[in-house]
Amino acid sequence: NKEDLPFVSEALKLDPKNAEANGVAAYAYARAATYGWGMSRAEAIKLGIAAGQRSVSLDLKNADAAYALGFLYYLEGDTRKSLEQMRQCISLNRNHAPAYFFHGLNLIRLGRAGDAISWVERAFKLSPREPLRSVWYGTIGRAQVLLADDAQAVETANKGIAANPK
Repeated sequence: NKEDLPFVSEALKLDPKNAEANGVAAYAYARAATYGWGMSRAEAIKLGIAAGQRSVSLDLKNADAAYALGFLYYLEGDTRKSLEQMRQCISLNRNHAPAYFFHGLNLIRLGRAGDAISWVERAFKLSPREPLRSVWYGTIGRAQVLLADDAQAVETANKGIAANPK
């Protein structure tokens, strides 16, 4: 992010209507908000949503921009908008594994834990070596706890720990 944002900022100075650069900026701001990189969470979300909205308005077929905007809406707490963007992303790229994960995460927030599991499982099928699979297992485990399937949740949590012991 430290290196990406200056490059993206330079590209946007040259062409503020560059949909791809706006989408990359949106994703970089989502990561900044998630990990506390370089700015406050609130500032990163605000800047990211603005960049994401520009990107999707400039290119209605950019699945990654829809994903980044949905990620930012999730971070902002707007679950319905996040879910809408994840659906848009999946409609544009049915193989976008992280969008399936976030779709499931949004369903948990909406009280639909039972429906969430199949979405995250689909993400795993699309990206079996996913670097964030420990997080994905944690999400399935959370859904299982909400469904009162504690024994299965412990088993799932152990898979997540094994996927990333650190």
